[in-house]
Amino acid sequence: MLHDSRKHIPELAVRLIFGAREKRNSGGLRLFKLPKLNFEAADYIDLIYWSNCAVTEPPLTMHIKDKDLEEMCKEEQFPVLTFEEFYATRNLLKDVLK
Repeated sequence: MLHDSRKHIPELAVRLIFGAREKRNSGGLRLFKLPKLNFEAADYIDLIYWSNCAVTEPPLTMHIKDKDLEEMCKEEQFPVLTFEEFYATRNLLKDVLK
């Protein structure tokens, strides 16, 4: 949603991220519950009933400050985001697979 060419879609995504940050559970795992899907949706943003599901922040944006996220949203095209290096997780996975 952040990279959608329609200006209101990235703005919606940023609002959803800010809402998820306000409700962030700092003490535990994020449990994924499959949201009910709207198969009658005319657009991909309407596939999920956003008001009826627990929205969590995507890991890709967790390192971006609120102010920076707002500024990115105001740009003509949302900047490309890249994954941070998850070195510890990758090494742990290697150890588990050995």
